[in-house]
Amino acid sequence: MELLSAILSEKSDLGPQGRAKWLSRLLYWFQRSRSSDEKEINWEKIYTTRLKFIIVQLKANPEWRDSVESNLRQVIVDLLTSHQLSSAGLPDEASFFQDFFNRLQNKMLPDGLFQNDLASILKNTFDSDNEIVMIDAIDEDTISEFIVEVFRDKSDYKTIRSALVESLIRTSIQLANSSLLLSNKLFKRGFSNWENAERISKSILFDFAGESESLNVVQLNESINELEKVTNIIQENLGKMGVEIEIVYTLQIQHKRIKRLKLLTNFLDEKRSIALASRLFFSELVRDVYESRGIKGFLATNLELLAKRVVQGNSVVGEHYVAKTWDDVRTMFLSALGGGMVTSMTVFIKHLLSFLGLSGFLKGLTESVNYSCSFLAIQLAGFTLATKQPSTTAAFLAKTLETSTRESGLSIFYILRAQIVAVIGNIAAVVPICFFASLAFQKMGHPMMSLEEAQSVFASTHLLGPTVLYACFTGVLLFLSSLIAGWFENFCIVTSLPTRLRHNSKLSALVGKKAALSISEFIRENSNALAANISLGLLLGLVPQLLKFFGIPLEARHVTLASGAFSSSLPIMLDQTEYSVFEFANAISGLVLIGFCNLIVAFSLSLTLALAASEGSRGSLLKLMRWTGKTLIRRPYMLIYPERKKKKS
Repeated sequence: MELLSAILSEKSDLGPQGRAKWLSRLLYWFQRSRSSDEKEINWEKIYTTRLKFIIVQLKANPEWRDSVESNLRQVIVDLLTSHQLSSAGLPDEASFFQDFFNRLQNKMLPDGLFQNDLASILKNTFDSDNEIVMIDAIDEDTISEFIVEVFRDKSDYKTIRSALVESLIRTSIQLANSSLLLSNKLFKRGFSNWENAERISKSILFDFAGESESLNVVQLNESINELEKVTNIIQENLGKMGVEIEIVYTLQIQHKRIKRLKLLTNFLDEKRSIALASRLFFSELVRDVYESRGIKGFLATNLELLAKRVVQGNSVVGEHYVAKTWDDVRTMFLSALGGGMVTSMTVFIKHLLSFLGLSGFLKGLTESVNYSCSFLAIQLAGFTLATKQPSTTAAFLAKTLETSTRESGLSIFYILRAQIVAVIGNIAAVVPICFFASLAFQKMGHPMMSLEEAQSVFASTHLLGPTVLYACFTGVLLFLSSLIAGWFENFCIVTSLPTRLRHNSKLSALVGKKAALSISEFIRENSNALAANISLGLLLGLVPQLLKFFGIPLEARHVTLASGAFSSSLPIMLDQTEYSVFEFANAISGLVLIGFCNLIVAFSLSLTLALAASEGSRGSLLKLMRWTGKTLIRRPYMLIYPERKKKKS
């Protein structure tokens, strides 16, 4: 009570900076922690209760009312300029990256000096988005009573209205300018609707720039709603034709400015009470100021559409990695056998490269080229590498969450069945090929590796070593390759890369028009797979070497490659050393764990992204997990054995 008394009784000769600090203290009194007398009040109604208490105090103390009226009237005149009404809480930066680095800088640096503007006052007062809920819950009649009690002098009405109209003109200019900037980009992308947005924003500007006393508010609201509708249509179609972050960012700012235009227009609408217009405007202003400081929400809002595009692309790929029927199982197993055969060649080439004695970056680069070529060969031959599946099948699973629980649950079994069959197929090919090839070289007197190298490979999969950490690290790399694949697919759409290649005169002169057409079509149809294979090879080869440069001893442990290397070391180990059953079981268990960690980490990260970018909820996922667990207990054979189709009677 003492704090409120000091605030309400403060004299009105404070100056602009003093009045701004006075308003900040008054707002702080509103958002302070609840006192013991307020514990029984519903937290959503706390602001209404406090506003009623102020009204009671002002009625009981006329001298306080005079001071509050004078201070509020002057601070409103100080703060309600066209710039502050139109721009407070909205970014001044022209691009996503400028805005991001500005937010990052503000997070890292100490708070600046208190400024005499709306954004500074609200930023220093409201530090939680819970405040917005309480502001929205303030009783409209209570606000009206407060306005009647405090704002008795109407002499500043024209000044305030003039500031409102100027702010509306300023916001309209900003909308029209951004419409012009976007029109060229969107026109090239085939968005003819943007011409309507440009036309509407110009008409709104001309209306506000006209005679302010004869504004047709109903017509203005219709134009603003039409502009919002056109902007929404463009944003919805943007995901289908490729996502460009700068365009998404500009559209997000457009939405905020359209909303600000609506809120300011409310004050000129005679059908809407000043109390309601004030509450709506103040609530959204606090929200905008609060959101202008955050980084996590900013990234989530602007990258959501790109994440959806990445997930959508991976989901389409993931549909090919499910095993519903026996035909699917056989196809997957044979495909995985082929993948294992190609991987065995990769293991041999890696051993040959070791004779070059390279280290650091050069070693990582040569291994990256080897891996990338291997993964591309697997893709082009139509074979399967098991560890590449989880990042795409997770997106497919998240998509199925929109269907029934049973259908989603069956999808889990289809996915797990395909994963298990693919791993078995890869290992069934790579293990015997590598073992017998290594044995053959040894019998000819040219062992593939020395005893020390064989012992090192044998020990590298020990269950009791850092195997789990390395396998989880590899799972992260597998997930990152899927992100790069989705991004590159989107990049090809945004930049029309296949079309550029088809009509590129230099490429046509080099390889011929027919070959250029084939290349462009190949990239258009396989952009996701190409990026996934090449990026995964680069990540597996270069990232561990880069981390070693910084003193971080992480290594990649890919289950198929590790199985091939382990099998190649066995003939040397069996011939030249004695080993215990425990050591052998330890190494084999490590291989199993590598496969599990590769799959589960990549799948979990991809599913998290897919859930964040899709309509599927975590609640649906938990319900799905319960259904799957119960079904797995009753029918564990479904992990391998597809259910027979019921014969039609």
